[in-house]
Amino acid sequence: MINGLAGIGRVLLAAVTACHPAAERGLTAALEALTKMIMSPRGTRPGWWLPAAMHPPTVKSDLSGSAATGMAHGIAGPLACLAAASTGGWSVPCQDAAIRHAARWLLDWKAGETWQWPSSVSGAELDASEAASAITAASGPNRPSAIPRLGAVPHSELTRAVSSAGWKPTSRARPG
Repeated sequence: MINGLAGIGRVLLAAVTACHPAAERGLTAALEALTKMIMSPRGTRPGWWLPAAMHPPTVKSDLSGSAATGMAHGIAGPLACLAAASTGGWSVPCQDAAIRHAARWLLDWKAGETWQWPSSVSGAELDASEAASAITAASGPNRPSAIPRLGAVPHSELTRAVSSAGWKPTSRARPG
């Protein structure tokens, strides 16, 4: 996490943790904005879904838009930032619910028992509720994303996020 609001939030969290209280206001604002984005669906689609027209011209997106899953451009970045802040003792209203919601969404789109996701989920797939168990690993714009992309986020924070969403290592059923 380097760029974007999640990256900025992670840098602000590091500053606050390193005893730079001037960063607290910015951290709170970043956590509030990320939480609101996650908890504010766009109709039947998640808050991080973008219509095709809002994607940069260099990004191939389905005509129905997409909700990205990866660390750099998807929901994994905001989830990691919110989980890191929560683990560090920083939270805003509804942050825990946002962590659970984002983790549950990622788990719903996870490819079977693997730790892989499509890089994005199209609006058409969201509308049809085609979970990742039906998606095969693809190349190109729908290449799989994997947990290792979560980079510098400690595994314990991710475990906490997915555990709070109801995932159990031995369970084959989706959390409900």
